[in-house]
Amino acid sequence: MEDDQGEECSRDRISELPDEILFTILSFLTLKEVASICFLSKRLKSLWPNIVTLNFDASDALCELRRICNLRKKKRSWYIGWVNNILELHKGSTLNEFRVCFDLDWTCRHDIDSWFHFAISKRVCKLEFDFEEVAEKTWPPGLRSYSLTKSCYDYIRTPHGLSCIGWLTSLCLRFVKVSGEVLEHFLSHSPLLVKLVVEWSKNLVTLKVASSSPLRLRYLEIRSCLALQNLEISAPNLYSFRYYGQKVGLHIENAPLLADVLIGGNVDDQPAFAFWPFLSYLCQLQTLTLEMSACSMKFPDFPQLTNLRHLVVSVNGLYYDDLLVLTSLIDASPSLQKLSLESSRLDLG
Repeated sequence: MEDDQGEECSRDRISELPDEILFTILSFLTLKEVASICFLSKRLKSLWPNIVTLNFDASDALCELRRICNLRKKKRSWYIGWVNNILELHKGSTLNEFRVCFDLDWTCRHDIDSWFHFAISKRVCKLEFDFEEVAEKTWPPGLRSYSLTKSCYDYIRTPHGLSCIGWLTSLCLRFVKVSGEVLEHFLSHSPLLVKLVVEWSKNLVTLKVASSSPLRLRYLEIRSCLALQNLEISAPNLYSFRYYGQKVGLHIENAPLLADVLIGGNVDDQPAFAFWPFLSYLCQLQTLTLEMSACSMKFPDFPQLTNLRHLVVSVNGLYYDDLLVLTSLIDASPSLQKLSLESSRLDLG
């Protein structure tokens, strides 16, 4: 009887589960968590190289790097080796998500290029590259950012590359130098794309968010692209638009579903410029977020924002008197239900 109980306790019940359930379990775990539990089951160990989510999260290492900058070379070497090792072991034919997030720059371009080719060739749905140099103290940041190379662009223009990017639903590029031409290529040949994020891209000068066929794009975020001069948007399914940066030529048309907008400006620019292109859409907004410095809080006279439910104001250096500029905006929002104020300095004296 005791032998039977011991055998029952040592039984590998995990391996008895169907593949579908095991893959679902693995999809909710980080790569580090997957590595730590594979010893529990032979089936898990054999299945994990086929997982469809590759999220190379290294938050702990990034936090340590923020504190101790001279660890950059060691941590970079570790991170690149970790990613390359996993990719060598991966056997799956498709990917739902591929995310790399670490302090990397143009000196790592050979490895990053190979990761890009790997992810695209696996018909990835969600692709995110985030290469913020947390150990770098220069301003503006991203001076040594990785630039999407010609070989990557050439690949996504091949018949095979075109068929692969057709599976993309989300593309997030932070601290990656990418041109409007490349982004427009993705927009034109990724019919399933619903989310596009570009942040701190020094090469982005002009961008036309449109396509010969109606875009499915629902979320667009352009943040701190300091070279940007002109942004045109025609996206019938766009729900959320978020822009933070200097004054640019902003043109918006055919956005009947737009309901969530964030506008932010640098200290020397008045964010009011961004409101004029929205005049015909202000009445349909439900959420409006303003990110700026107190000295830039100058707004035009607003028409009625009849559907606005939530107003978020995030300001640096806010004093009591500065709140008065919000009066006209609040008065123009008869349906406002929630006002959120965020400030690095709020002086009520």
